[in-house]
Amino acid sequence: MLRPAITQFCASAKHPSLHVSTCNTQPCTTVQQPSPNHQITTSLHHQITTLSQLMSKFFLINIFLLCSIITLGAQDPCTQLNYHAFKAENLAGTYTDLGSLGREIITSQWDDAVSEPLDIGFAFEFQCQSFTQFIFSTNGFIKLGSDPLSATNIFFSNNQSNENGLFERDDSTLVNLIVAFNHDLDAGSDTPEYRMHTGGTAPQRVCTIQWKNIREWTNEPEKRQLENFDFQIKLYENSNVIEFVYGELEGSSNESNYRSAACGLRGRSAADDQLLVVIKNSSAFWDNVSFVNRNYASNESFNFGRPPERPAPEPGRTFRFTPTLFNDLTVRETYVLTEASTHYSSPQSISASIRNSGYNTQTNIPVTLEVTGTNSYTKTQHIPSLAFGESEIIYFNAYRPKLNGSSTVRVRVGSDDANADNAKDKIQQASDYKLNYSTTEAPDAHKGFLAGVQGIYYVKYNVRGTAEVSHVDVYIADDSASIGKTVFAAVLDNNGVLVARSDNYMLQEVNLNNWLPFGFTVPAVISDNDFYAGFGMTSSLQDYTPLGVQTEDPVRPDTYYKSLVTGSGLTEVDPVEVPYRFMIGVTLESTPPEVGPVYADTTVCAGDFVSIFLEDYVGFFHWQWSLDGVNNWISAIDVNGEEFGQSAIFPADQSAYFRVKVIQPGFE
Repeated sequence: MLRPAITQFCASAKHPSLHVSTCNTQPCTTVQQPSPNHQITTSLHHQITTLSQLMSKFFLINIFLLCSIITLGAQDPCTQLNYHAFKAENLAGTYTDLGSLGREIITSQWDDAVSEPLDIGFAFEFQCQSFTQFIFSTNGFIKLGSDPLSATNIFFSNNQSNENGLFERDDSTLVNLIVAFNHDLDAGSDTPEYRMHTGGTAPQRVCTIQWKNIREWTNEPEKRQLENFDFQIKLYENSNVIEFVYGELEGSSNESNYRSAACGLRGRSAADDQLLVVIKNSSAFWDNVSFVNRNYASNESFNFGRPPERPAPEPGRTFRFTPTLFNDLTVRETYVLTEASTHYSSPQSISASIRNSGYNTQTNIPVTLEVTGTNSYTKTQHIPSLAFGESEIIYFNAYRPKLNGSSTVRVRVGSDDANADNAKDKIQQASDYKLNYSTTEAPDAHKGFLAGVQGIYYVKYNVRGTAEVSHVDVYIADDSASIGKTVFAAVLDNNGVLVARSDNYMLQEVNLNNWLPFGFTVPAVISDNDFYAGFGMTSSLQDYTPLGVQTEDPVRPDTYYKSLVTGSGLTEVDPVEVPYRFMIGVTLESTPPEVGPVYADTTVCAGDFVSIFLEDYVGFFHWQWSLDGVNNWISAIDVNGEEFGQSAIFPADQSAYFRVKVIQPGFE
């Protein structure tokens, strides 16, 4: 470390700089402060600190852990169901009808019938048992194995009940069940069919079991909710993954009402540790379900009804169930700015949610951040320990993209029993002025307020430096009910105070499925702080959901908020109720640079360090030094060799001059 004996500062009248000279004749001396009107131009945006402080700052490893623990007792994959709710996934996908592939499944009738044992085509493992056959039920489920069921009419006691269902019956034949949509089902109004097909190449084959054109049975046709419904169960060889994939759901013309179905998995009994069930409210979209390892509570089931009052699944909606293994770390989500400003986002905080999805406790877990592409960066940090079911968020806080362009940001863990979930990638586009968390994919859903309710949804961002929030950019979802509705944008400062609001805007058809920028007559100015970029919706007699949202699991903490339409009452959105990232970004603009006075320590002792700092400025500043204050100006660098001006390093035992320049992007 460079340790000059500094005893004197002076200012050169000819050159706007500070002069540092060294002498050892006195242990201490008082330094003359530059006058406040002695303004020195230049830029880099943080107060200069002492060299020793910077050494501590830059060599500190910044690891912050947030722990979200799922309390799970001792687990045995052979005595308890080895499919856990925390590993279940709700995904957008593609529904592919089997057509003429495979074979038709023959039953004695369309209502309340089961098949003979059918061959899967490979060995499928479920709770430490290997199955090569299954029995098909017309009522929306299969039973692994060849042992027959005790009855054919297995479903809830009535169509609006959740009692006496296949998850709670004390029946020794109700074991090893895979339940996609259990209800009292019958042939639909179009040509019904049951079919199965095993395709692919070992050891990656897939067995698909399909129900086509079915509807609920009823002795009151005037109350029927469904006319035709298609869905599939998929069994995956080797991985033993199970998927439920839903296709077209055609509603009846009757008045909409709710119906109760069952959905999930049952192992060897009706005990909670043998169950994984899927819960859905009848008015909820199919991308908004809950997975739990227990039976339905008294007010729960997998509810449905006639669309649109009770939504139909979009074709391809998939529930995926992955078995629990012994050693299985999962990178659940990578949190990164997908659009980042090279000026106002550095250094970035990139984080990831890491979960131990395996039975064995993992210790000293290496987690690596890799950035490749236009910018590059690598950093590895360690999580001390994770028990089964525990999750932690790990933060990398020192990444500084220098160039505009596209880079891949990956967070990964090491190899284990299931490597498919060991990394999560995000593409980051670095530019001058954009901030956004949304990916380039289409929204998974859309969000609004209930009829008669108005309010604002927000995304929390941070600015390093000083910039204006020129625009709030919002993705307007494809919801025709939004046409003609009045919306606006707003910005709150870090204290939740409204600092900018756009004019009201009436949504047009052309705005659907597009990003819409909202400008401000008086933009908000943010300096080195967090702020909230908001999208407001005024009240309507009709529900409308214009805000595009994307699935995020788990939702990044301290990011998504809501308030009253006035901006007051700011609260974080419940991630259980709204498991999405909001598609709200911002466009920044530079403010003119402002130059302030330069100060230094008033007393410097021989062998000590000195602080030189700039006050009352706007912009980024950059320091240079010269031996004579006239020629050969050299960029001062910090202790990591970066030209960020956080410390003025100068030769020991020599006089030196320092100057600082304040700049802002777009200004000379």
